[in-house]
Amino acid sequence: MSHQELSTIELQILKNFFKALANDAKRETEAKLAPHVTAMVYDCLRRCYYSLTTPIDIIDLNGSIRTWIGRKLHETQIFPEGKMELQLEWKENNKTILTGRIDEFNGEIILDKKTTRRIPREPYPHHIKQVELYNLLLKKSLNQTAKYGAIMYMDVNEANVKAFVFPLTTNLDTLENEIRKKYVILEKSLKTGILPPRLIQQWEPGSVGLLCHYCSFYGRCWQEDYIDSFRLLSKSIQTL
Repeated sequence: MSHQELSTIELQILKNFFKALANDAKRETEAKLAPHVTAMVYDCLRRCYYSLTTPIDIIDLNGSIRTWIGRKLHETQIFPEGKMELQLEWKENNKTILTGRIDEFNGEIILDKKTTRRIPREPYPHHIKQVELYNLLLKKSLNQTAKYGAIMYMDVNEANVKAFVFPLTTNLDTLENEIRKKYVILEKSLKTGILPPRLIQQWEPGSVGLLCHYCSFYGRCWQEDYIDSFRLLSKSIQTL
């Protein structure tokens, strides 16, 4: 083959790969018809709002690649006797209040798997809270609870892995009340197109880094103030 022919094949391989990523992302977006744990874990409800209304094709390709790597990690089962990819839904009065997918659950431990470029000294607070919300979902959907949470971080740069285990002691009634309040605010915003308040938070206590800088919707969020003009014009976005 000529150099030009080889280059054409290389480009086709990359084109097919990114097309597959886009198809995966589209399927995940179509499934997002209700607030998900990974978005509701944050106090900034604008992030959750955008996750439900923003077309996935405006999200950066780098983020899609990291998601694909994470998906490969999730395919590896850690608890032989446990359940993998446990999809849960909390519904009331024909409304879905919260959804989530637990990576693994063995009846006692909720395991969440994370890819990262730096393994923290201890789990990030919002990662711990994510596991706590999974525990709430277990209670609301299956009437079960876990005793412990576990987070396994995979450093994709250094090929390192570390696991943290912690007791789940947060009061579930308190968490439930928090989610109910967030749901009311989010539902109103989705109906009116008036954005939830933007909330600026540190990545971790004492850090100079902001959660905003790691948000997929950072650029759009700072371009809009109170009104989601795209949503008001769109007829294709579903509400809660």
